[in-house]
Amino acid sequence: MIEPAVRIPPADESKAVTDEYIKAVNLNRRIITAAQLAQQSLYEMCMGFKEMRDSELYKELSYSNFGEYCENETGFKRSQVYNYISIAEKLPQDFVQSIGQIGMTKMLLLSNLDEEERAEITQNTDLESSTVRELEQQIKQLRAERDRATAEKSAAEAENAARGDAVSALEKAKRELENRITTLEKNIKELENRPIETAVEYVDRIPEDYIAKEAYERTVRDYTAQLEQADNDFLEEKRRAHSEKTELEKQLADVKQQLEAAKSAPAAPDTEGVFKAHFTNAYNALNTLAEYVQKHSEFAPKVGALMDNFTKSLEAIS
Repeated sequence: MIEPAVRIPPADESKAVTDEYIKAVNLNRRIITAAQLAQQSLYEMCMGFKEMRDSELYKELSYSNFGEYCENETGFKRSQVYNYISIAEKLPQDFVQSIGQIGMTKMLLLSNLDEEERAEITQNTDLESSTVRELEQQIKQLRAERDRATAEKSAAEAENAARGDAVSALEKAKRELENRITTLEKNIKELENRPIETAVEYVDRIPEDYIAKEAYERTVRDYTAQLEQADNDFLEEKRRAHSEKTELEKQLADVKQQLEAAKSAPAAPDTEGVFKAHFTNAYNALNTLAEYVQKHSEFAPKVGALMDNFTKSLEAIS
């Protein structure tokens, strides 16, 4: 405390050290000390409520349930106390003590955020001067942006996965076609190397009493017809093999072309990082511009026109 006999000069050296000045300095110190104690006490109260509930020590005070204890002993409703407990469970002590003056409603909103979201909000928002509604809008906007970024990332991952599946399927089809073509080439080679049987007449060598000449000639004719049919079948099989090979080679060429296109296609972009960078830059630039306009109000109409044009552009997109 600054005592009346102690003279601490004000920052403005031209200003006299009056009794009112000393009173102001003392009051300021008391306020700061009380605020620090209040911030510390707030977290201790939240932790106290949590321990009382978890350990059920309220039963030692003859209360059958926690809600009854809260209303009778502290004057707080059960729902309100659970908000305090939520703060104790979800927010670190040093964080609560550093923002203890923003109010319970704002603190409760922050307790429902994860650590990364909370860090981004506290970094880009003046928690003390912003209203609860403004903080709610900031949180809603942040989550909407994250949901959109997550959806875009998921879509990109799904697209890349589908591309990978397509490449795998094309590679499998390529291998199957190549194996089939190799098999056909082997079959064609075997067909081309197969000896062609010929019918030889042994009529003069066979005694007439061994078999009737007409029957033997008929047998030779039948055998010759069978050989001709076999030769035709051979030629047809060979033709089909060549035709199938030609068709498979065409399919293989198409598959190779599709496979090359699939492999060379660019991966779906990860838009989350790009969007976050643009958004952060825009957000910081707008805050800087707003601070400048507060000091130079003559530029406010120009900023208003800029925001109107931006809003119209967004409406046109949607």
